[in-house]
Amino acid sequence: MAAHDGGGQTWMKCHWSAQAEIGVGFLLAALGIGLLLSASKDTRLGLTVGVFLSAVLALLIPYVS
Repeated sequence: MAAHDGGGQTWMKCHWSAQAEIGVGFLLAALGIGLLLSASKDTRLGLTVGVFLSAVLALLIPYVS
């Protein structure tokens, strides 16, 4: 943790980036389970698009935060 002027402590950016990555990881896991359980081609296509966009989000988190 990094100190700030008030004498307290605050979390560093890398902590919040890691928290966001964990959240995206849960989203990707849920989408993957949906892909495994889905029988419809259209549903699988939609879930695949969701996986792709979530992966892009996961790649951009370190650069945006």
